[in-house]
Amino acid sequence: MPVLPGEITDMIIDGLQDSPVSLKHCSLVCKSWFPRASLHLFRSFRVSIHIRHGAQVHRRSTLPTFCKLLASSVRVIANVRQLNLNLSDWAVEDVASIIPHLTRLRRLNVMDTDIGAPETTLPCTGRHLEHLQFDDTQLTLVSYFLGLFESVGTLELSNFTGGEGPLPSRAFHVEHLDISHLLAGTLSELTQLLEVLTLKSVKIGLESTGTPVLSEDVDKFVRAVGAHIIHLEIDMGYSIQSAVADLPAMQACKRLESFTIATPTAIRFKLAGWHGAVFFLRHLPPQTCAVRLITNFSFETEQAASDTFRALDWRAVGDTLAERCPDLESLQLPVIKDDFGPVTLRVDSEVQQAIRAELPVRLRNITVFE
Repeated sequence: MPVLPGEITDMIIDGLQDSPVSLKHCSLVCKSWFPRASLHLFRSFRVSIHIRHGAQVHRRSTLPTFCKLLASSVRVIANVRQLNLNLSDWAVEDVASIIPHLTRLRRLNVMDTDIGAPETTLPCTGRHLEHLQFDDTQLTLVSYFLGLFESVGTLELSNFTGGEGPLPSRAFHVEHLDISHLLAGTLSELTQLLEVLTLKSVKIGLESTGTPVLSEDVDKFVRAVGAHIIHLEIDMGYSIQSAVADLPAMQACKRLESFTIATPTAIRFKLAGWHGAVFFLRHLPPQTCAVRLITNFSFETEQAASDTFRALDWRAVGDTLAERCPDLESLQLPVIKDDFGPVTLRVDSEVQQAIRAELPVRLRNITVFE
């Protein structure tokens, strides 16, 4: 019976990586197919612990056994690249003990776990993690998981809270920071966790679900962490007018090369929100060489969005950029429509030509519409 070369069977199995049922069948075909199927079957692992109907005692007794079993299963842990956690307070330490065994882990998501850190800490694995994400989490727990890694590529925080306890004196190495749904008083504590020398980019979402963060807090945060960043992004979220209306600390970002600002995504487009976003351009440092101004629309038709987009005050945008950024090399002006997900609208050549005519001559040839 002819045998397919291993490279061919690997390509076949790779093509089924998004079909768990097919991968399970492949893993049972023969011993040589199992390693490649396992590579995709166990790439993402989810641990969700919720206490309901008096099950707490049972789960407390079985979770450590389960974690030890997982840690000892080389065929599983050797292939796990993403771990998703949704835990109760008593489960964090047991589940975190798995992480040192996951030598190929690239992404760790901690979701809806509004609890503090365990009293005892685990030793650092000495490894780099590509992506660490938290949603609805306390900063003490954020610091606990940061301490498990030598460095983190992207730290993504949404709706995080502070003030629950002391934070470690150690500053953690993070390259890219993405924060959103900010609450008042949290940014000063977050600053304590970051080693500013390693931070390369910061994205700040200004939308808030509680007491909105103040302009002064955001400005102080950017001033504290922005000395070495090369990219800054501001997303004004779904509010028409943000509590953050000015950011003079941008002038202190002496290494900033690129800046992105997204106008508010409201139920109905408001000109005031667009002008509020453009207002941030006044504080760009002179060495900025790339600017991306995203205009969000919610019009029912593309024609209505195109007409409004054409009528915006592009002369003010051009004059501000020409004054603030003498070395500007790229100006991107995409139009985004977000109904069930962001979709980039096409700007026809006539509208493009009309907008370029409003800009200074130096900026016309470097302006693109995505």
